Amino acid sequence: MSESYELLVLIPEKLPVKEVVYKTHQIIYDMGGSIDEDCMLILNDTEDVNPDIEYIENDEAALNTLVNWSALGAINYAMPDAIITVEYAGEAPFTVQAVRITIPDTMIFDEDGSESKDRYAMLANLLHESLRAKRTIVDWGLMYMGVYWKEEIERLNNDEYLGSYSVDLRAEKETSQKLIA
Repeated sequence: MSESYELLVLIPEKLPVKEVVYKTHQIIYDMGGSIDEDCMLILNDTEDVNPDIEYIENDEAALNTLVNWSALGAINYAMPDAIITVEYAGEAPFTVQAVRITIPDTMIFDEDGSESKDRYAMLANLLHESLRAKRTIVDWGLMYMGVYWKEEIERLNNDEYLGSYSVDLRAEKETSQKLIA
């Protein structure tokens, strides 16, 4: 399979970037992730600055740079089975509306892939709850399928839930309302 395995955590209400980055970091760290010499910090371009991708030498400095970068960006983590990329997105400076985690298709699966898939399903659950997301989806090739965070946020603001995914978590209130209807 050439597509990446992806998690998309959607937060229409917007959260402060510092809260999202540090909560995400702690959850990934608790699940065995780390920032090592193969990990990079990827800052998004601003109107007047096009930063280079940098290898991370100091975890705390990298996280602090990301938190204070108005255009947001991404950071790599070394997980037990792959180097993942955690990307933060939002329209207003210093707030986050979406977290996209990309796990390359070259990840090392156990025999049937269940251990790695279970790990990322658990990661999705933990992030969904911790970040009070309205919807979190997980599947192969979300970007390839045309699933973009801005469009999904717009749909969620209109209470539209489209698509079928291997993991599809919804805010408890929305789920109970859908079951009643």
